[in-house]
Amino acid sequence: MRLNGFFKGTAPYILFSVRAEKPKILRQIPFLIDTGSDITGIAMKDCLAIGISFNSLGRPVGSISGIKDKARRWEIKGELRAITQETKLERFGPMKLFILETSGDCPSLLGRDFLEQFGFRLIYNIKRKEVYLEE
Repeated sequence: MRLNGFFKGTAPYILFSVRAEKPKILRQIPFLIDTGSDITGIAMKDCLAIGISFNSLGRPVGSISGIKDKARRWEIKGELRAITQETKLERFGPMKLFILETSGDCPSLLGRDFLEQFGFRLIYNIKRKEVYLEE
């Protein structure tokens, strides 16, 4: 199976539909494919676009530290969906996702947890403008 991504500048992204019940999420979100992150998380700007109130999430389960800043995080259960290169809908989950209280310019992150749980490897070739996840 192959999931095609895209570039923003030289950064590799992939588009997933995110589904969760609590909080209610049903939205397409571009995720930065971040092999330096051990978690998959939805960043604050995407949470605001969805209408998630951080006050309604309860107590955070901890925080994550990145290059720029530290962000509180809340754990939720959800599912990611994508269309494969073969135009088949694939579902990934249920899985642990995190809501991240990040700075406004931080993207949502697809971390190593997703790559490991579902057995994907990242193919990244900037010269050929090619980025995809492959089983």
